[in-house]
Amino acid sequence: MKLVKPNWPAPLQVNAFSTTRDGGVSKPPFDSLNLGFHVGDNAKHVEQNRHILNQSLPAPALWLNQTHTAPQRCRYSHAHGVPCLASHPLHP
Repeated sequence: MKLVKPNWPAPLQVNAFSTTRDGGVSKPPFDSLNLGFHVGDNAKHVEQNRHILNQSLPAPALWLNQTHTAPQRCRYSHAHGVPCLASHPLHP
């Protein structure tokens, strides 16, 4: 397994890296260091790959589930007699 470390300024306590696809156990078309359960790879292979990665880290990785949507709201309310024709992303 190979970790690629970026060459950019960051505070000393920040460590960043990216993995390549080399060094894992997944079979084609996921070969070989697939880390995602969501793509249809064998779950046991993904677990093994994550274990391989964790052996190179100072603490176990935390995994997120990425979504490609944003909460939406209606700009106008039917309560005010204006139909909702468009939605806009929520902003904090």
